[in-house]
Amino acid sequence: MKNVVTLAALFACFLISFTGCSKKDAARSNFSDLLSVANLSDSLMVTPFGVLPKSKVHKIDQGYSLSYSDNRLQMVDAKTRKLSKDFGVQTPVKVDASISAAFSKKTGSAENVQRAVTSPGLGSGWITYAQNATTVPVRFFGTNFIVPNNPTTYHNQLLYLFEGLQDGITATSHIFQPVLQFGSNGRFGGNYWTIASWYASCQGCDA
Repeated sequence: MKNVVTLAALFACFLISFTGCSKKDAARSNFSDLLSVANLSDSLMVTPFGVLPKSKVHKIDQGYSLSYSDNRLQMVDAKTRKLSKDFGVQTPVKVDASISAAFSKKTGSAENVQRAVTSPGLGSGWITYAQNATTVPVRFFGTNFIVPNNPTTYHNQLLYLFEGLQDGITATSHIFQPVLQFGSNGRFGGNYWTIASWYASCQGCDA
């Protein structure tokens, strides 16, 4: 039976280091082999934004929120605003080539990896999108997920389905996304559906 899940995305559950376009990591056998966490080292995981070192993915605990000010990302107490952890200045850096290489083992090149994991024919990567030209900030972002049955077979496939808020399409853009996930990403998940909200700092930022 399908379930409807309403997610009030007030706080990000995870912080990661760079953005990526919306994509579904397909469950077909060739994609399954490519995206299986078994092909990655223990220090890497598959996020909705690509393969990242686990050291760049941080959990924001309940009762805390994420603050972005003066180009710094910080975890603060949601009530007192007291600083709990500083993730540093968001300065773009070069992406570690070894990350792309880890995903290239079965495809021969990073270019083939990019072609394989990008949904064809979507242009920008978004299936549909709208722009908000107002200077009034967004105060609330909620998502309704229709959760399907589990796939009839499980071959370590990883699916990410999401809506998101993004402040632009440059290398320094940030993105916030409630994500419906099936499969393991190397840190959590498995043969079931789960939900987490992700916040990604600028693409290539070292935090």
